[in-house]
Amino acid sequence: MYSTFADISINFKEYIVFSGEKTKANLEKYMRTCKNFEENIEKVKRSFKNFLGPFATLFAGNVPRNCSTQQKKIFQEVDEFCDRFPKISTRNRVFLSLFSRQVDKLRPEDIKMAGKLLSEGDTNLQEKVCRFSCFDTLAKLYKKYEPNIKNGYLAINIKNGTAVVNPDGNLPDNEKRMKLFFEYWMPSWNVLFNTKPTPEDFEKFFQSDCYIYMGHGHGSQLLSGSKISEMNVNAVVFLFGCDSVRLTSMGHHAEMIASHIYYHNALCPAVVGSLVIGLDLSMDVLSTQIISSWIASKKTKHWSTMNMKAWKDGTIQQNPNSTAATPSHERRLACAVAKARAYESEKNYNKVGLVYRGLPVYNVSRSKM
Repeated sequence: MYSTFADISINFKEYIVFSGEKTKANLEKYMRTCKNFEENIEKVKRSFKNFLGPFATLFAGNVPRNCSTQQKKIFQEVDEFCDRFPKISTRNRVFLSLFSRQVDKLRPEDIKMAGKLLSEGDTNLQEKVCRFSCFDTLAKLYKKYEPNIKNGYLAINIKNGTAVVNPDGNLPDNEKRMKLFFEYWMPSWNVLFNTKPTPEDFEKFFQSDCYIYMGHGHGSQLLSGSKISEMNVNAVVFLFGCDSVRLTSMGHHAEMIASHIYYHNALCPAVVGSLVIGLDLSMDVLSTQIISSWIASKKTKHWSTMNMKAWKDGTIQQNPNSTAATPSHERRLACAVAKARAYESEKNYNKVGLVYRGLPVYNVSRSKM
């Protein structure tokens, strides 16, 4: 299973990058290759789900607010059931509660496995694990932002932001689509299109609440990592480019490096980016999903109600089949990223590399914590 995981990243470029002339035969071959790659990822997902079994429910996170009452009822029913059987341990009571709240996501074989686990020996529940690239960096970030950290989240009021779109001038379709998005959803933001920012521009960008980069890579052709490390980055950073936060080997006797490390050296609270290369259209779709979900707009009609086909073709149109009501926003950035990764209209190979590095951020412009 683990070797299959490794094959995804190793073969990603071979599968996704289109080479040769755009003939009908080459395009058909390319689509077959993408289809095969999609099937491989589905196989990996199934094998990983089989490996996790009922414990997959433990990675589901908190339930939405509108389901909290239902969850309390489930926990109450589990407690009433366990009270009838004094031999049920506290450990099994906790597991049964967590399994029950996500029982609709369990297969029959998962439920059988859960029953077997609950009837067997103890499992160590005391070991709590938190993973991050560098404890020293995390400590520095926590020390800087500690006054604004509440209930485990860094509270940031996202009101103003900046963006750099297609600075190299060779992604015209990406520029057209994102210009429509920014003009509709965040017209007051300072956005540079088809223009290379100066170092002075970056100093201003990094002092805003949010900075978004959309172009090739992570923008090192505009500002080197060493220069970023010397600056003070207060903004939450989105790097929507190929391999934008992928770790790169610097040799046998040096640690691997990536753009988010430079940003964290500059005390940037959080960085969202990609581990792999991506198609510009898919990156545009995912980026607008995250941004419109997490950052508020004065528009009464949410971006998700727009006609995506019309937007991809270069116009803004309301989807006639969508509701006029504004969907709820995700105040927690990690939830917004997870929501984008679950976007069913996008293929797995477009979503698989999307990652979040840094402190858990809560956007209080939508509501207080």
